[in-house]
Amino acid sequence: MSYFQTRIKFVPCVPGGTKRPLRLPDSARPGVVDGEHARGCAIVSSTQFPMTAEDMIRAAISLIESRKKKGARLFIAIDGGTGAGKSTLAKEIRGRRGNVSILRTDHFFRPLKEYPASSLSPEKLYDLYFPWQRMRDDALIPLRRGETARYQRYDWSADALHDWITVEPQELVLVEGVYSSRPELRPMLDAAIFIDAPRAERLRRVLARAPNQSPDWLTPWMSAEDWYFAHVRPQDTADLILPSIQ
Repeated sequence: MSYFQTRIKFVPCVPGGTKRPLRLPDSARPGVVDGEHARGCAIVSSTQFPMTAEDMIRAAISLIESRKKKGARLFIAIDGGTGAGKSTLAKEIRGRRGNVSILRTDHFFRPLKEYPASSLSPEKLYDLYFPWQRMRDDALIPLRRGETARYQRYDWSADALHDWITVEPQELVLVEGVYSSRPELRPMLDAAIFIDAPRAERLRRVLARAPNQSPDWLTPWMSAEDWYFAHVRPQDTADLILPSIQ
């Protein structure tokens, strides 16, 4: 299946500098855009051209390679809505690069039974769903120090904190999941990828994953995501924006 990129992202090459793109190299998108890496700039994804899943994986890896520093550990967020393809992209990157740890935001979610989600505003739900301080303190800070992170994982089926797991400080740490590039965490990240998938398609995928599950949780959940995308706008600070990936 082919996908079409729908966004172009520009950022200053240096603070206060002229806006110019860091183009995808030939290895990321043969025959579509040429050019060299521009130091400190965001990647610009092309419009008008079909992008396959393979193209998108290569573009993500290209971004990672452009941010590598000798002896330094990289932290890359993969953000986007439920059902956008974030986990798929993270697994593909890990399969191709090795020495990759995946830190998932959904391991840190607050149990739904602790608050009346259906009666709260999207803004309030945005604050409640993901206690980012726990991810920061229990995982990101230790990993950035080169230490193993150990934390209690949220279990969706039990709607409770469950087993204790560890994440090793590999050369590359992918912080995968919605809210992974929220402003409070952005200073701890080296770059952010945003997967910009249509809401209707994301909803279809979520319902297809569990056709017999009650969707009651989904309406408030997606309203919080909508608020995040409309008001916090992580897509505006992303270094790479990709269309939906399966």
